[in-house]
Amino acid sequence: MKNWKDFVGFQEIDINKSSKGLECAYLMYRTNWKGELSLSKASDVVPLADFVYDKDTIGDIVEHEIRTSFPLATDKFDKESIVTNITTRRGKPNTNFQNVWYYRGEIVPDVDCPLFVVRFSDRYAIWKHPLYASYGFKLPDGC
Repeated sequence: MKNWKDFVGFQEIDINKSSKGLECAYLMYRTNWKGELSLSKASDVVPLADFVYDKDTIGDIVEHEIRTSFPLATDKFDKESIVTNITTRRGKPNTNFQNVWYYRGEIVPDVDCPLFVVRFSDRYAIWKHPLYASYGFKLPDGC
């Protein structure tokens, strides 16, 4: 996959400029008792041992993660109905890759998405949002 940056949040870590080290920033959302959505910025450490991919392999890894790790949609609707009517906990699905639909933020996509690629030096790591499964779903074959 050559255009993998169009499907993930991409963050580069410059250890000389980072005060927090090897961290991936993301938006955490919560729904209060009134059903109102609130967002806050959060971050988690990405272990150094996770930086195992290089620029030649990261596209294949992103494609594999998207195709295999989202939960399978269980609703028995046609594809258009599912995509139009289902809202993930984060928002309406607006990104599609090979029958996988998920929400990816339009204003700040590098911190508001389910899957992140983090670059440190010349190595890459995959990191998933803590609420990864709430961002999207994979349609069953035949939809």
